[in-house]
Amino acid sequence: MSVVNPLRIKAHLRTDLRRNKSDRADAFAIAKFGGEKNPDRWEPLGPVVAELQQLRALDDALVKQISSYTNRLHAMKHSELASEFAMDSSRRLKRYLEIEQGVVRAQMAALAKSICPREMEIMESVPGIGTHTVTLRRTTSPHTRDQVVG
Repeated sequence: MSVVNPLRIKAHLRTDLRRNKSDRADAFAIAKFGGEKNPDRWEPLGPVVAELQQLRALDDALVKQISSYTNRLHAMKHSELASEFAMDSSRRLKRYLEIEQGVVRAQMAALAKSICPREMEIMESVPGIGTHTVTLRRTTSPHTRDQVVG
């Protein structure tokens, strides 16, 4: 079984000059496309990649929350009526979120290194590319699988 962008099949249909639309015609066109183009076989994500993607979503949420607290603190700092207690509480919450983000990112890096240590080493050797950037690439690559690369 393959997962293919429907626009690829539609473009392929145009080359055959087929214009009729019916379930039967569509099924025939999809089967013909599969036979002629032989698209890559779809494989479900492995458990490590699925966990990486979940951690990436969590990291994205933490980035937004940290930004929210940064903005809130900035607004309070410039307010004449700012509560010291509210500011202290916001600082503590922001610091906790930053610590948790560090833990999440460390787990992401460890998982990414467990499935592709050589690729991580090569990419991290590029100036300006850090572990987090490489880890993010592993969560967005369309062909990421639970296998060792290199």
